[in-house]
Amino acid sequence: MTEHTKAQEAPTRWERALTAWGPVIIVLITAGVSLFTWSRNVRLEREKTEAAEQAERAHQDLVRREQRYSALVASLKGFHVGGTDEDKAEFISQFNQCWL
Repeated sequence: MTEHTKAQEAPTRWERALTAWGPVIIVLITAGVSLFTWSRNVRLEREKTEAAEQAERAHQDLVRREQRYSALVASLKGFHVGGTDEDKAEFISQFNQCWL
């Protein structure tokens, strides 16, 4: 057999199957890659959103702490000479709130 006659032989079973199923395989691979990419993007967007929410909560906690410490410093007059028991109780109350 020469090369010329070899090229004209009937296709093998695998060649016929690949010819028939080739487009289907390409579509399935493309769909799989698309699904993977989409799910990865969804996860990354969710992580970004969660990080932004966490940053906002951290900022709100910082603002709340600053307000508590400012109130604590303002109520410090209860420990000066001549401070009343009510002033001392206010300071203790503000001090306890700083730890919440």
